[in-house]
Amino acid sequence: MSYTDEDGNRVLDNAHRLLIAGSTTCLVGSADRDQAAITGLLLGLHQPQEGSIAIGDRDLRSLPLLDRRTLVAGVLQDPWLIDGTIADNIAFDRPDVDGAAVEAACRQIGSDRFIDRFPDRYQQPARGLSPGQRRCLALARALAGDPAVLVLEDPTADLDPDEEREMIRAIDAAAQNRTTIVLTRRLSLARRADT
Repeated sequence: MSYTDEDGNRVLDNAHRLLIAGSTTCLVGSADRDQAAITGLLLGLHQPQEGSIAIGDRDLRSLPLLDRRTLVAGVLQDPWLIDGTIADNIAFDRPDVDGAAVEAACRQIGSDRFIDRFPDRYQQPARGLSPGQRRCLALARALAGDPAVLVLEDPTADLDPDEEREMIRAIDAAAQNRTTIVLTRRLSLARRADT
């Protein structure tokens, strides 16, 4: 696969990689724009000029958007939140995700521990959360749909040491039984990957 971004930077040049289902693969690099480009390719936001991305024998370009969202979910380095509750943010734009799925996703990654400290728990407004809590909500949102592939863009960047430890625990839990791709600048996170 080859991809040149809109600024003319060659991000991938005849790259080929086979990922084993259920494994964690880490791509280490320092350029934010390259990470964003690769994340966009994996999530179907960009299309390669040459080659393709396939899950099994299914080319992602041939799949309808809802099918792609079922197969591949991502958490961006700077996750967005809507002006709503914690539950609203996790279930956002997913009619198939109910309150039980929201709570299950949070329990899976351990974010229920900080949510349970709020007086309104899942009905707590999401504004004012720390960077680590925001990323945990975005990770829970990705997991609520039970994707086969999880893409994480620099998930521990700019977190304090306590939040970084919590996020690494959450990533380890999220990666169970799914293919995970982590783009990062941190070798400590890369060492946890299979590849």
